[in-house]
Amino acid sequence: MATPISVREVRKILAKYLPYGGAFGFSMLSLHSMNVPLPHFLTAGRIGHIVFHGSLCLSNIGMVVYVFNRGVFDVIQPKPSPQKRLLWSVFGSIMMNLGSLLFWAISKELCPRNSFFRTVVAISSSAGFLVIATDYFNVMDELKKAVVVDREIISEE
Repeated sequence: MATPISVREVRKILAKYLPYGGAFGFSMLSLHSMNVPLPHFLTAGRIGHIVFHGSLCLSNIGMVVYVFNRGVFDVIQPKPSPQKRLLWSVFGSIMMNLGSLLFWAISKELCPRNSFFRTVVAISSSAGFLVIATDYFNVMDELKKAVVVDREIISEE
């Protein structure tokens, strides 16, 4: 007989794997925004709109989960409510996605109409944005550790 999965375990699994889905959605969003020729079943008729909006939603969900579960929010005094933490996460995700869409719209106009070149620009820029964002949050988490150590030193005095 299978053991039931607790809500805590489900949350842990979603917090770990949803950001990967968000990264995939972000990459699909970059390809779609740069007008890279995708397979016909992804662009035919109304499916193209569904792919674009689905990629945008998946990207937003993945980024919101990633930002929401970062440890840097734990050291803010007073501790933010879950609603405020969610609001900040949604804001950061929307700014990241809309800023990236603006970048890709400008890049599409500046790039030659070579599909290989546009594919390289789309994938490399989406990967670059994700690496920069991940590095930024890793630095913020390092600052969290420094704040915790400083508070421990102050409380000992």
